[in-house]
Amino acid sequence: MVLKWHIFVIVAMGFLGGLVETWDPKWANFKGYSCFVGILFEGQIWGMCGRIHILNTYAPYKYRTTFCDRLYSFGIMELASLILTSNLSYTIALEEVWGSTTWIDPMVGMFHDALLTHNFIDIYQMDMAPTWDNGNAGEAYVAKRLDGFLMHEELFARFTDV
Repeated sequence: MVLKWHIFVIVAMGFLGGLVETWDPKWANFKGYSCFVGILFEGQIWGMCGRIHILNTYAPYKYRTTFCDRLYSFGIMELASLILTSNLSYTIALEEVWGSTTWIDPMVGMFHDALLTHNFIDIYQMDMAPTWDNGNAGEAYVAKRLDGFLMHEELFARFTDV
């Protein structure tokens, strides 16, 4: 049996690694674009009314401020059809940090406020687990949820079962 998935790949601009998206054309039809902060997909999920946009991003820790500035300055966060999937390189809420650290990233408030201003909902599992840890044990252990799945509230209302 041969799988005929569609694949879209870009290198991380100026950084190690990159982004890859794959989807089964049986459930969706997307066109991918390399854009200023990652991969932007525009298309339709079969059986759903209207087009959706999926922005898959990677925010390198060292350049998080630049990343956020670009993300908001291009107006993409104004799309009511947007799903943002991302490694943000920082957490959105305090409950996304495990371990002995009490340090709060100054970017958290700015990014969280911007998401609320643009009517985005943070989608996460009820039994949330970290997506990154520092590899240490005991008192030196720190783990965080850095990967996010955010959806505009208007699009969220169109999905009956997220």
